[in-house]
Amino acid sequence: MEILLLQRSAGQGLYPGLWQLVSGKIRAGETAVGAARREVLEETGLRPRKMWTIPEVNAFYSASTDTVHLTPLFAVEVDPRASVTLSTEHQAFRWEGMDEARRALVWPANRRLLDLLEHDLWLRPELERWTRLHEP
Repeated sequence: MEILLLQRSAGQGLYPGLWQLVSGKIRAGETAVGAARREVLEETGLRPRKMWTIPEVNAFYSASTDTVHLTPLFAVEVDPRASVTLSTEHQAFRWEGMDEARRALVWPANRRLLDLLEHDLWLRPELERWTRLHEP
């Protein structure tokens, strides 16, 4: 299994140069699953083939807005032959195995997400029937 890492553009006001996973916000009237699908497409040009919900919510605090954010987590499978097309938000990408992805990601929540993927979803296939999303 490989993980797609994206490097934020140098011109980004927030975390320039940071390696991260696909992330984003839910728009008004949009479901969390719809937002995840849209963000993957917008940030990478890739279309999800399969999606899973990760049975955990990430919480973080933004000092600039004095806001606590709760973020649902998803895993996405894409066509391995498809080409990545980055948005202007990112300047580089790379596919990495779990160990290298963990080393590249700064935020502990991102590393915990990889642990959940590896130990709970992929190593326990019986969970797929509860976490796999069947939306197109």
